[in-house]
Amino acid sequence: MDASDNEIGDLPEKFSELKWLRVTRLSRNHIVDIKPLVGLTGCQELDLSQNDITRIPDTISRMTSLVTLDLSRNGVKDIPTGVCKVLRLSAAFEILETIVFTIVLFLDIIIMIIIIMIIIIMIIIIIIIIIIIIIIIIIIIINIINIVVVIVVIIINNIVNWKSSESTNLRRDYYCHLANKTDSIQCAISFTNSWICIVIRIATKI
Repeated sequence: MDASDNEIGDLPEKFSELKWLRVTRLSRNHIVDIKPLVGLTGCQELDLSQNDITRIPDTISRMTSLVTLDLSRNGVKDIPTGVCKVLRLSAAFEILETIVFTIVLFLDIIIMIIIIMIIIIMIIIIIIIIIIIIIIIIIIIINIINIVVVIVVIIINNIVNWKSSESTNLRRDYYCHLANKTDSIQCAISFTNSWICIVIRIATKI
């Protein structure tokens, strides 16, 4: 509230009911008695400069929220100790509030950094899993192609060798050769399964 330059002399008693006031400016008036202002317990800034004030009541110490008090250009000769205590206490609370705000802000920043790091780590893990799945799929496809090629080659060899075989001994040799190729296919399948198991284990550990 700003009521400066209004030729105010006496403050009404009901003025103390304005407890919600945070800033009160009453400079350049003719105020003498400031007792009605004592009830402004929520006031943080009080400007009473250039008035006719000569005495400050001890009850002003009730203004526990007061941070700034301007009494310049008045006839005040003595300031109660209660005023100084209130101002020091208010200043201390203001400093404490600033410290708490700074700590809370710092903690918020740290929490945000941690959350961002967790998100980045999760993205990296997802990418690694996708890469591992792609590798597994590629390995399976390559081995399937290899197995199909081996089977096709065996079938072609079977047809050619069967027609060219003229004796039982040759056919016996051919069957042995076929068994060896079948073992090769089984080895290829086992090799594929082993690699898939290794990759899955690595992915599980990650």
